[in-house]
Amino acid sequence: MEVKRSKKIVLTSFCILNQNAVISGWERAEGAFSFVKKIIEKDIGIMQLPCPEVITKGMARGPLNYEDYDTPIHRKNCQESLMPTYRQIEEFIKEGYDIIGIIGVYNSPNCSITGKQGVFMEEFLSECRKREWEFPNIEVPDYTTESEFTMFISRLDKFLEGECKDCESK
Repeated sequence: MEVKRSKKIVLTSFCILNQNAVISGWERAEGAFSFVKKIIEKDIGIMQLPCPEVITKGMARGPLNYEDYDTPIHRKNCQESLMPTYRQIEEFIKEGYDIIGIIGVYNSPNCSITGKQGVFMEEFLSECRKREWEFPNIEVPDYTTESEFTMFISRLDKFLEGECKDCESK
């Protein structure tokens, strides 16, 4: 039986697929976020970006903010960890794959895309612009109510269908 590829890929912050990387007490899922099932059900491939916080500070780190990560060594670590990612994206684009967009984490000191952009996303998106890649984005909100999560899921559905260029989660 031959399987046909969807040729669709979404890029995700590391902790979307692995909440184990989040600092203790801040996790919002036991493993991966449950909404990842929606991506899989739509036959969309998932490309996990590296976790800059684990790379620079390790697993035993405490809560840190943007200023704590806005250092030359952390930015260098971000840039170096992303080199294989750029190569993979280049290959997918060259072969005609559709990079649907990026799923980030709102209010993260590294993976926030909108508002106060995180350090890691600054580095990643800056390089994407240099390569003339522009990807739609959506962020997992720092939701506290079920209705906020429901609104996020509604935006996620539109994002995965390519129906919004910027599905900000605020």
